[in-house]
Amino acid sequence: MKAASVTLSSPMPINTPPITRPLVSIVAQNMIVSWPLTVIPGPNVLLFYFMFRVGGHWLSMRGAMQGRSRVTWTSQASDALVDVRAALSLDGTQRQERISQIAETLHLSKLPAFFERVTLKHTTHDSTSPND
Repeated sequence: MKAASVTLSSPMPINTPPITRPLVSIVAQNMIVSWPLTVIPGPNVLLFYFMFRVGGHWLSMRGAMQGRSRVTWTSQASDALVDVRAALSLDGTQRQERISQIAETLHLSKLPAFFERVTLKHTTHDSTSPND
């Protein structure tokens, strides 16, 4: 069953422009630039690579255009997702409890583990930065 309308929940309403069309043109230009390499004997791996990428981006762009034209999209702010951002400022156990409450509200059982994994990676990356 295909959806006729979809609601996107985010911490704040979103309106982002599609980026697929510029990618298709850039990769197509790279494919055209690599075309002269066809005179070199042997498989033209570079041309085949760019042809594969153009095909993938083209299919992605067509799917995105269908999603934009056939589905009614609405955007709404989600208080629970705003609370996830606010939980970043809490200390260890308070943060874990708050994220668990939010996970129950959103019916996302794996959210606490994901949140801890991402925040651990982020804090580890920050502590090893050379700008300290």
